[in-house]
Amino acid sequence: MSGIGGIFNREQRELDPQQLSAMGKALAHRGPDGITVRSVQYAGLLHCMLHDTPESLFESLPAQSPEGRLLITRHGRIDNRDELRDALSWTRPLSTTADSALILAAYEKWGRDCVHHLLGDFSFAIVDSARRTVFCARDHMGIKPFYYFLNSSVFAFASEIKGLFAVQGCDTAINEDRIADYLSCVITENSSTFYTNIFRLPPGHFLEVTPEKQFIEQYWQPHPVKLHCANDTEYREQFHDIFQEAVRCRLRSAYPVGSLLSGGLDSSSIVCMAAGPLQKQLPGPLHTFSGVFDTITECDEREYFQEIIKRYEVIPHSVPVDEIDPGIAYDATFHSSDEPFFGPHLFMIRELAILAAKKGVRVLLDGHDGDSAISHGTGVLSEYLLQGHWFRLAQECRAIGNHSFRKSLRMFLKVVKATVSCRITPFFPGGVLPGEIPERLSNLNPSFIRQNAIRDRLLLAAASKPRFGQDAFSHHRNTIMQPLHSIALELLEGLCICNNIISRYPFFDKRVIEFCLSLPSEMKFHNGYNRHIIRTSLNNVLPERICTRRDKTNFAASLTTAFSIPRSKWFSFQVDNLYEPTYNYLNKGKFLELCCQFSDTPSQVTLPDFGFLLRCINLSQWLQSTPEN
Repeated sequence: MSGIGGIFNREQRELDPQQLSAMGKALAHRGPDGITVRSVQYAGLLHCMLHDTPESLFESLPAQSPEGRLLITRHGRIDNRDELRDALSWTRPLSTTADSALILAAYEKWGRDCVHHLLGDFSFAIVDSARRTVFCARDHMGIKPFYYFLNSSVFAFASEIKGLFAVQGCDTAINEDRIADYLSCVITENSSTFYTNIFRLPPGHFLEVTPEKQFIEQYWQPHPVKLHCANDTEYREQFHDIFQEAVRCRLRSAYPVGSLLSGGLDSSSIVCMAAGPLQKQLPGPLHTFSGVFDTITECDEREYFQEIIKRYEVIPHSVPVDEIDPGIAYDATFHSSDEPFFGPHLFMIRELAILAAKKGVRVLLDGHDGDSAISHGTGVLSEYLLQGHWFRLAQECRAIGNHSFRKSLRMFLKVVKATVSCRITPFFPGGVLPGEIPERLSNLNPSFIRQNAIRDRLLLAAASKPRFGQDAFSHHRNTIMQPLHSIALELLEGLCICNNIISRYPFFDKRVIEFCLSLPSEMKFHNGYNRHIIRTSLNNVLPERICTRRDKTNFAASLTTAFSIPRSKWFSFQVDNLYEPTYNYLNKGKFLELCCQFSDTPSQVTLPDFGFLLRCINLSQWLQSTPEN
């Protein structure tokens, strides 16, 4: 299931089929297995089909309820099918039951509350002709995108913003607040877009639209649940079972399944679980896809993931990242996205998705940001300090410092400083800004800063940002609630869809997040190891070298080196041809100074500064491509 769209005439005028047809053309890349349009009275729904699950092979969308009152289009996957069958007293075999049929039955039984009974990655819209409403919902973490435009006469939605441009009356005015956040490298919320009157349905929300009104409500947010565990062993066993189920339900596929594999803990855990205990659940051998570096050897992780390839029966594939022209890949990423994007390293993900498609894979597992879901758990250090458990704090600092007195003392003092800082007024009087904010402001046009209150926006973002020194629960919850997650997932989803790949993220399973959020602090960080729960729960499937690995590879060198290599003229071309209106938002002098510095001595440019340069180029490309231009 790869894309949806729809139009609802709130004035109950006859639907113009040409608009739905134009929307279908804009989203055609999402429907290699067919694009279907279906209308009912004053509403029309669109579905772009990319078969993934076994049931989807027999599913026809948009689909109507048996009595004809409801019409649904959906994108994604429902995971708790057995549970829904029992709750709905479903009598037909699940093997031939489409997810859309279960969603419709849930809506008929529970109405709006149906979202509380659904588990999985989904976005959907249901036209209820009897109630003259359109009911829409998006999954808990925002895996599946949902954009919409709404005014007094029309409501339109689509899996991509470009689908909405086909709708008559769609307002495409530029949202300068979003540009301010983008250039400052912050995201303060996840309901707006770069267009003032086009919106996202935030994760864990539903939206109901009638001819007279609209109603949006949050039905879920990350929160702790009651864990019934008597000791550490039971915590480990329960996490093992929950994580195994999160991986298992994402293996449901009618086509070969693949998984991204680096040498890190997150992707390794997924591959080892899928190729180990869950091997019989796969539709065939598991394919793995890894980036390798032959020249930038400090970024190469083969020494770690080769241990997994040797241990399990997988079909390994790799892409030599050193040979990728990042400029070409960056332009391709831009064309698959309707907005300026973060994540300059994504050219490697794109190449891996292309390779996966060539190998016949349609479902690709990804350990993206498992750190946030599981949590590093370093907040327990501040808890030990505040609770007076100084000996335990000293033990942890000693473990972190690898038993070096100097490193251990440095860590102890860092904990004290950060903990105190989090408990005094975070923003000092007199207008002094914290951290990196003055530097970020210096990159922007002063008049743009004043007109859009950018200083206040950065302060707001800083106040909600997770900080070292917070307690373990607060840090974990602040991390997982960052609006950046759904924005990043939308971009990744779009990159994969362009190559007929469905991406799935076991760590962003609602059950995994709620369980980890509820863990005692000591189960998150222990004996100098972060993510303690996953290391100890999966030590029987993970190679010991990965299970005990403390460091993470820094890919910064791969980024700056790739864009500065002599064979790539992309960067200098983009700078020389920067769209002039872009300078309305930038400090032109600072931008050109950084460009010269990167051209002369790329190794001396910091990653934040280079990220800013790439965002400026991306913004320039986007400004030239907007409908108004």
